[in-house]
Amino acid sequence: MVDKGATLLRLDDTRFKSNKGESEADRYALTAQVERLSAESEGRPFVLSSEVRAKAPQVAEDEAALYESRQRRLTSEKQTLNEQLRQKTQELAEFRSKVDQYRSAVGLLQQELDISCASSSAASRRAAS
Repeated sequence: MVDKGATLLRLDDTRFKSNKGESEADRYALTAQVERLSAESEGRPFVLSSEVRAKAPQVAEDEAALYESRQRRLTSEKQTLNEQLRQKTQELAEFRSKVDQYRSAVGLLQQELDISCASSSAASRRAAS
């Protein structure tokens, strides 16, 4: 027989509290990650909510460090690509200059050939007469 109001069964909620804590940690981590990726893709500064910074400071610090690292890498890659573009633009200008020089040389050779042919033709006519 059981007395009225007596505890019949006590459930241990440790596991449920642990799962809730893990879920909240995952939520803060995902929120921080989404914010970082959005900031990166939109080219804007990375700003986390005060809730994430307060409830998950390590996650906030890690995402901020990752954002800064990726920004430095992006800046470096942009500088490298800009330098390559400058070099290729210079090469193109040099090639265009060479094309102009070769066209000029071909024109001069053609004039020499025309003069030479005209001289040969005149000499042939004189010899024939």
